[in-house]
Amino acid sequence: MGMIASLMPLLTLLLSSILLREPPTWGTLIGGVLSLFGLMILIGKGHPAQLFTNGVVFGDLLMLVATVAYAFYGVLLKRWALPIAAWHLLYLQIWVAVILLLPLCLAAPYSPVTAANLPLLLYAGIAASIISQILWMNGIAHLGATHSTMFMNLSPIFTVIIAMVVLDEALHSYHAVGGGITLAGVVLAQVIKRRIVRQAV
Repeated sequence: MGMIASLMPLLTLLLSSILLREPPTWGTLIGGVLSLFGLMILIGKGHPAQLFTNGVVFGDLLMLVATVAYAFYGVLLKRWALPIAAWHLLYLQIWVAVILLLPLCLAAPYSPVTAANLPLLLYAGIAASIISQILWMNGIAHLGATHSTMFMNLSPIFTVIIAMVVLDEALHSYHAVGGGITLAGVVLAQVIKRRIVRQAV
């Protein structure tokens, strides 16, 4: 799942070139490939080749569809920017999500809200669903879809850091190597601004 999701920056780069007519920069291209390699080391626990030994399963297809859909979302958010505030757009998205997910929620087994799962529900409902989304939408508005999605590759790095702090998990050498390469790729994407194809004047 992590490997497929890490394709998002490169997919966004491709879609931006087609739909937004934005020539990619050398930074986003080199940084995207470098970050992908770093994530292969990180997720493969130091052995990237192991990622290709399990074959393709139905879950891979679902994750690929989700990744392509989210890449389209980021590009189209820039391509067809609606003349409404980001908060209003997020409000509309939440209502659409509620309408679409309500039947599945009603059909699912009953799961009561308890003191144990309440913090997780609050985090998923507020931090992950509202705060992160509004920051994402504003990031795309300021940086563009291609540059914004490069930061998605930092997610596994923060996951490792949080797991070390909260769950007291051990740090391994592949964490440092893979995370460092991924971070270097993100930095390159932001620093190297030279475009591969010159824009028409």
